[in-house]
Amino acid sequence: MTSFSLQPHPPLETLDEAGRQILFTEAHTVYKFSGGTVADDTLKEIWELAKWGPTSANTQPLRVLFLRTDEARERLLPHILKGNRPKVKSAAATALLAADLRFHLHVPRLMPLRPDYREIFEEDEPRRLEFARYNAILQSGYFIMAVRAVGLAAGPFTGF
Repeated sequence: MTSFSLQPHPPLETLDEAGRQILFTEAHTVYKFSGGTVADDTLKEIWELAKWGPTSANTQPLRVLFLRTDEARERLLPHILKGNRPKVKSAAATALLAADLRFHLHVPRLMPLRPDYREIFEEDEPRRLEFARYNAILQSGYFIMAVRAVGLAAGPFTGF
């Protein structure tokens, strides 16, 4: 469930048709990439965009590991379903996205209005794990949008 309001936040500008195409209507999953390289600055820019998306209680549990070298790719391939291996082989970079199951340790800094959430989540592991999973999945969507926003294509997959 998502709540939203027109107040007290100032009105936002709307995204033009070109921006909507980049992020939504033309943002289909890519299955084969052209290789090449992705600059460090571009990867940083992706994360700088993705990390600001709203999550429940601003918990931000997503963690990202970028893999770009042939060696890193070769280490990853045996752990990926065979059907997804060509994506990894042809991509300039692969991002491993995972939920930090101890995200609550950072809550006092990320959500200073509710530092008690740290203890609440510490004491209630099932709730913490559900919270981490849900919000990391939400952030994964933001991550894909950030990839598109910097002009790159994304081929998300599961299957390890």
